[in-house]
Amino acid sequence: MMIQDEELRHLYQETSSARLQKLQMGLLQLEQGPHDPNALEDVRQELHGLKGDSYSVGAETIATVAQELEVAVKALGQQQVEFTLDISDCLYQGIYAIEQLMHETVTGDPSDMDVAQTVSSLKAAITAAISAPTAGESTAGDVAVQSSSFYISDDELREIYRTTSEGRLQSLGEGLYQLEQGLANADTLEVLRRETHSLKGDSRAVELDAVAALIQPLEDVIKEIQSQSIPFTEQVGRYLQAGLDMVTQLVYSATSGMPCGVDMDQALAQVTATGAILMAASVTPESGVSMVDTADNIPESGVEEIELAADGVDGAAEPTADLMAEPMAEPIADLMAEPIAEPPDIDIPEVTTPPGIGIIEDAELREIYRTTSEERLQRLEASLLHLEQHPKDDATLSTLLREAHSLKGDARSAG
Repeated sequence: MMIQDEELRHLYQETSSARLQKLQMGLLQLEQGPHDPNALEDVRQELHGLKGDSYSVGAETIATVAQELEVAVKALGQQQVEFTLDISDCLYQGIYAIEQLMHETVTGDPSDMDVAQTVSSLKAAITAAISAPTAGESTAGDVAVQSSSFYISDDELREIYRTTSEGRLQSLGEGLYQLEQGLANADTLEVLRRETHSLKGDSRAVELDAVAALIQPLEDVIKEIQSQSIPFTEQVGRYLQAGLDMVTQLVYSATSGMPCGVDMDQALAQVTATGAILMAASVTPESGVSMVDTADNIPESGVEEIELAADGVDGAAEPTADLMAEPMAEPIADLMAEPIAEPPDIDIPEVTTPPGIGIIEDAELREIYRTTSEERLQRLEASLLHLEQHPKDDATLSTLLREAHSLKGDARSAG
């Protein structure tokens, strides 16, 4: 998909081309010194930046490839895998794929590459390379693999959860990137809070209580940031990113059946404990304690343990971004803020409640369903208005289809 805005397209082309050059130089440095921490960190930062840049312009497939490469580089930096020929090939193939996709994004010229096959093959190759035990490492039988207990057996419910979770995780990734870049505002924080809360509710609805429990401390920390009780520091960002990565892996396992080497008890303990330390940094203006000073005293080990746990998960676990719906062609936030007036001179028949429909008894589930349904209905209404002006907008049609499908799934999940 070509970036429509000319200025944005040129800016993305310039910055991403510079990042690609740095990545290629970084890979050459790694071939000479695979354990060079500076070279590894430079490559990781460029991949992370490219991922964020791509998300911000709607180039989700490029962001997905960058994410997979970042997983591999993190594993190298934490010495979970050796810089073998297989890893080197994966990195070079990924960079080549990004080049092809980037050309298509800025020129509109379709590439000959089978995008879905390329991304799938890259995921599989990175997964195989990272999952292979190194000398002295325990085998797969010693790892707490919980794919069977996580897998959602109902086909339709699994597909609904996969679709909605991918959308929420994408929104969370974009919001966290905005926070890291200092571009976030109150609306961004509210989106982060709402999406974590909804993802928690969605997980409980499909009986993934362990995933919901893992999301809870992340939501609590976001609430503290939102209320300005704690500042958003680098450590807080790393904590949220590592926790989000872990949730992403578990969601993938639940919807694909692929194993994930996460010890859930240990992961939950790490995320909860570190979250509690962050929450302990919460202060009131009357306390006289500097929020920045307090947050900077968070032990580094807690965040690092969570990052290790997240990176130790199956590298194939990031949902494929090209399965996600494309964003709408132009902003319609102003339309969503306004209720849609009913057409004049049309008699609307009175709507009667069909038998069997009643109130959702669980208070938390009821609130989650109310919030998510209102959001989906707003997006549906706004998209319909947009479609009236742009009837051939495929992105808007995709949004309508996705929201209607998700609303149906939410209703079934809530009973």
